[in-house]
Amino acid sequence: MTTAMITTTSYNKASCRACGHAFSVTRTCRFCQEPFRWHCRNCGSVDDSTHVHPPSADSSSVVV
Repeated sequence: MTTAMITTTSYNKASCRACGHAFSVTRTCRFCQEPFRWHCRNCGSVDDSTHVHPPSADSSSVVV
């Protein structure tokens, strides 16, 4: 019998990298409504990302 361990390094913002529990969204971009800051209620870890919006006819460039 052969046992194989499959691991993945993929990460999504739905789960905490430190403990694996589900994240709660704590900040959302006011321009596009995309979440950019998450908090783990299990271990207290905080994760965030910064994104930039290109200038458009009705708004200036927004950096969050």
